[in-house]
Amino acid sequence: MLSAPDEYRQFARSIKRVVLMDVLYRALQCDIRQLELQTFKLKQSVLQTLSYTSIQVERELQGAKRQLRQSGGHIIEVKQKRDYREVRARFRGFIYTQRFFNEWIKAECEEWLVRLWTGKTTSQTFSAFRSS
Repeated sequence: MLSAPDEYRQFARSIKRVVLMDVLYRALQCDIRQLELQTFKLKQSVLQTLSYTSIQVERELQGAKRQLRQSGGHIIEVKQKRDYREVRARFRGFIYTQRFFNEWIKAECEEWLVRLWTGKTTSQTFSAFRSS
């Protein structure tokens, strides 16, 4: 028996959120390690901001994984390809494959960060800079 469309949409949204938060968390950890090796005047403030952000992203990731489990789904495997990330997941006895382009993931992660840090979308933030 196939799932109701709303249940599948919730499952697909959960997969997307897990992928985005996982990539963002890994990117933040990598950036923090790289910045720790550098010398610059506002190093501590930048590192504290990124560390705090990393904690928030990790919480989002755990919440997304919990929501995915509660919906009856789970990720079987994630493969990083040259231009995209391929995710195989099981939902209600069926296996689904979703592909997320790397550039799309990057744009979504950047949008999430801007919204977290400013409370605005990227386009709102940059239009405010252009008009000043």
